[in-house]
Amino acid sequence: YKFLQLAEDYKRELRIGAGVVVVLILGYLFFLNRANVRNEEANLELSRMTPTYQQGNFLEAIEGQPGTARIGLEQIVDKYDGTENGETAKIMLANSYYFLEEIDKAQEYYEDYGGDVPLLEAASYAGVAACHESRANYAEAAELYEKAASAFEENVLAPKYLVMAGVNYLDAGDKESAREALERVKSDYAKSAYARDVERHLARANY
Repeated sequence: YKFLQLAEDYKRELRIGAGVVVVLILGYLFFLNRANVRNEEANLELSRMTPTYQQGNFLEAIEGQPGTARIGLEQIVDKYDGTENGETAKIMLANSYYFLEEIDKAQEYYEDYGGDVPLLEAASYAGVAACHESRANYAEAAELYEKAASAFEENVLAPKYLVMAGVNYLDAGDKESAREALERVKSDYAKSAYARDVERHLARANY
């Protein structure tokens, strides 16, 4: 009885509240559908430019082909920023700038990655590390390579990143941290192809 009386007293407020909930749900569904549509559009644009990127034509991959339907990675990132495929394009764009030795632009896009794909998240850390390494900021590079290696479990590139971390620690003069990173490769990834170079780097760390 008390509940019914309360409902009667606040009938108008309840109706308004219910209306707000409905609006919020409809708004969320519209947003979700729109996000899916934009992601599919980004996927189509990315599929058109991926072969160019894979062939190493990085400038064309960045800029696209004027007068054709093939827009470049930079435009894809600007147009579809925040979508899953737009964020994938961001890593490809960063790589393209890195290979063209435009390190500042590469680092900007690596750091701006906001997707939730673990492999690409690790790649973004490694990309920033490579940018620091190119500027001889070896300590910063080493720490970021370690972060890339630990970004998620089952990371097949973890031993590669750990070796690179070890090398950069050595170049920074931090032999203890270098040994720790390299020993992790020996203990956790002994069967990895990257483990073959560990002893050579450890010899340098123990010298």
